[in-house]
Amino acid sequence: MSKHEEIKQFFEERVKKETYTKLCFEENERTSMIISSKENFNYDDVCKDLKTSDTLFIFGENIDFVEFKDVNQARFKDRKFTSQLRLKAVESFVTFYNFLNENSYLISKDEVSDLRLNYVFVFNKEKFIDKPTLLNTFSALQLKWTKHYNRFYNKISFIDNDTFIKKYKI
Repeated sequence: MSKHEEIKQFFEERVKKETYTKLCFEENERTSMIISSKENFNYDDVCKDLKTSDTLFIFGENIDFVEFKDVNQARFKDRKFTSQLRLKAVESFVTFYNFLNENSYLISKDEVSDLRLNYVFVFNKEKFIDKPTLLNTFSALQLKWTKHYNRFYNKISFIDNDTFIKKYKI
């Protein structure tokens, strides 16, 4: 069994699952950008003390941390908000390492870094459909953060909810 399969089994046994509707529920607006009864890991429940991604996908040789952000353009331009996104990416990695080791799946930091980890920010397409300059901002951040956090993640991506649904077969 590969490390990825072992880790997936480990999560299956220890982390509760929620529907995508709940995983991407936006408290402030009382809405969810994805309506689906399919379930995945509730990664927020793994550690309450740190800011983490909403869920993670483990398939094949990839582990994708996924953060749903149903926000408008004004909030995304806020420096504090983008700093919180970066913090989530870093603390998701730390939480992953700690959760495995604290629950008797011993793995070194180097072994975690050798896994094919990706971080995906999913935004609501409806709120950005007429904002091509913001899509350029996403592209620039994607390149910058992938380079900056390359010791943690293979790739950091920004995708819209429709692309997410197709890519992950939700």
